[in-house]
Amino acid sequence: MKQDSIQIGLCNEEKNMADSGRIEKKKDRQTNQADMGQKRRSHRMNITALLIFLFLFIGCSLLQFANNRQNAQKSCGLMLDQMKELITENERSFQQLEDTLKEEYTIRANIAADYIAHGWEDYKEADDFVALAKLLGVDEVHVFDEKGKIINGSVPKYYGFTMDSGEQIGFFKPMLSDHTLSLCQDVTPNTAEGKPMMYAMVWAENDNALVQIGVTPDRLLEWMQSSDISKIVGRLPLVEGMSIYVVENATGTVLAATNDDILGYEIFPEDRIQDSLEEGKRYQKTVSFQSSSRYVVYEKMGEYDILVSYKIRAANKTLPLSMAEFALILIAALLLLTRVTRSYINYLERQGRELRTSNIAKTDFLRRMSHDIRTPLNGIRGVTAIAEYYADDMEKQAECRHKVMQASGFLMELVNNVLNMNKLESGEMKPENKPFDLIELLTETASIIEMQGQEYAIHFQMQMGKHKYRHLIGSPLYLKQVLQNIGGNAVKYNRAGGAVTFASEDVSYSDGRAVIKFTCTDTGRGMSREFLVHAFEPFSQENTDARTTFTGTGLGLAITKQMVELMEGTISLKSEQNVGTTISVTIPFRIDVDYTEPQEDAKPADAASLEGVHVLLVEDNELNMEIAEFLLKKAGITVTTAYNGQEAVDVFRTKAAGTFDVILMDVMMPVMDGLTAAKEIHATNRVDAAEIPIFAMTANAFYDDVRQSREAGMVEHLSKPIQEQELLDAIRRHVKR
Repeated sequence: MKQDSIQIGLCNEEKNMADSGRIEKKKDRQTNQADMGQKRRSHRMNITALLIFLFLFIGCSLLQFANNRQNAQKSCGLMLDQMKELITENERSFQQLEDTLKEEYTIRANIAADYIAHGWEDYKEADDFVALAKLLGVDEVHVFDEKGKIINGSVPKYYGFTMDSGEQIGFFKPMLSDHTLSLCQDVTPNTAEGKPMMYAMVWAENDNALVQIGVTPDRLLEWMQSSDISKIVGRLPLVEGMSIYVVENATGTVLAATNDDILGYEIFPEDRIQDSLEEGKRYQKTVSFQSSSRYVVYEKMGEYDILVSYKIRAANKTLPLSMAEFALILIAALLLLTRVTRSYINYLERQGRELRTSNIAKTDFLRRMSHDIRTPLNGIRGVTAIAEYYADDMEKQAECRHKVMQASGFLMELVNNVLNMNKLESGEMKPENKPFDLIELLTETASIIEMQGQEYAIHFQMQMGKHKYRHLIGSPLYLKQVLQNIGGNAVKYNRAGGAVTFASEDVSYSDGRAVIKFTCTDTGRGMSREFLVHAFEPFSQENTDARTTFTGTGLGLAITKQMVELMEGTISLKSEQNVGTTISVTIPFRIDVDYTEPQEDAKPADAASLEGVHVLLVEDNELNMEIAEFLLKKAGITVTTAYNGQEAVDVFRTKAAGTFDVILMDVMMPVMDGLTAAKEIHATNRVDAAEIPIFAMTANAFYDDVRQSREAGMVEHLSKPIQEQELLDAIRRHVKR
């Protein structure tokens, strides 16, 4: 038989080795597949990055080229506007100077007429008129008769000419019929000599003769020479690659240009015809001219076509450098993007591994929870059977009740740990900030841990330091739970006959704050170095036989660490296998400087009586109904029952307003759930419907459950199993008596 067992063991071992080999091969295949997948992803990523680079580079090059063209055309347009302004200003200045000269020459003609009218006898010969011209600073002086014929003057060869002799003299013909006129001619070539002249004519004082003077307008001619269109073009500041052309629109001949070699040339044959361009309309085109491609902007202005060109090569001079810089930036950005993408992929893969690890941990957690829940449940059922067997043995009955409470307490601890972890992860738990007595809190906590140690024959020692400040402000609830967690673990995972030492000491005082250090040392089995790095992770628990009656959830230290951090404290852990564990917690508190000693004869106020309070109790489970009804009636409360949400709504609506002071509502029930029932009751058209306090009394105790009950209008959320004092205190808070 023994040999058969050995053979079976060997077979099992061989089977396990074969299974291990298959698992290893499977892992190797998975690893190779993962590597090949990683290489394929990397290859696809590189190709994608290259395509993105080419697309962006070519696209941006085209956009930059188009932008350069737009800027070049804009610059040409601005230069064209400047050219037009200069031409307009030049014409305006010319006209002002010519008008001034006309006015001046008319005055000189009047002076000449006065000289001749008052000294007619003195002006008989040509030399007399030459002397008068010299006196007046003019070139010629002539006298016309009333019919417009030259009868005397400084140039005898003109004698006998009439106003019908040519356009030059004909300009003054209107004066023959209107003696009030005095005229001055624009600059015009002298018909005899061809030099530019300006002529002014007035009637003599006795209206029997017309006097004309002729003047060479030197100032006007000098201005015209200095303000020639070619000079205007030369004064404009041009950028490299830009040229200006002024073309006669009738012939297409270049009249002025920044490049003198082109003067007299004809350009743009398709636009040479007169009036082929609309006045004031601006044109743009790209042409090839003077061995280079150019952007051209041009416009018709009177008798001129003004063109401004910009060499395409000059406009894109910085394009290669700009695109090289862009390429470097783009390459750097793509490399960074590739790096970030790879990091993100690695992060996702790492998250996947961590998720799988977390799932394994949760699966293991559920396995342990199943074991740890079934163990006390088995104990409760077994002890209940023992109690039934010894029905008449009161001592055995008391012992059994104690063990039932002990087992149910452990079950409560398991559930509370899970709920607390959920609250911490959801951010629901916030530390309070209230005054408390440190010495009292440490004393109470030490008493609880000591009683736990007595159950397992573990020696407990409290080494309370000499605290300078005992009255502090902080979260006594969190502090007490932290100390009970680490103290409870020290007892639970200790060896039989072991010891637990709990100590406290002041670390520092500054700025109204006291920093306190709490240390818990045990002589348990300790933890391995490998497990220490995972000790504060949720669901982590080392596989060990170092257990007392029950194991834990692997959440205690994780919850403790988060609570300590919420109180702005720190926690550290030292452990050695087969030696023991030391946990140190350091937390800052505010010193309660406003604390005053209470009066010696002061007594706590008695809790308000609940006699006469009427409660509607809604519960579908008969056992839970019986327990709750017992607790309420024990406190003197009148109870009306309903077994589902619809029944509760019907009972409330059939009773008179004000009948019920509080409604205790289970959430998960048949026919109608408690959330819907609460909403229906609050929506009832009755004076007390909106204000009646409804408590959620349910086994659903997660954060979302509390939120849903609040949204349904419930003012309290009591988690099952119901704690008697918690229930009665909640009723007192909401019943106005």
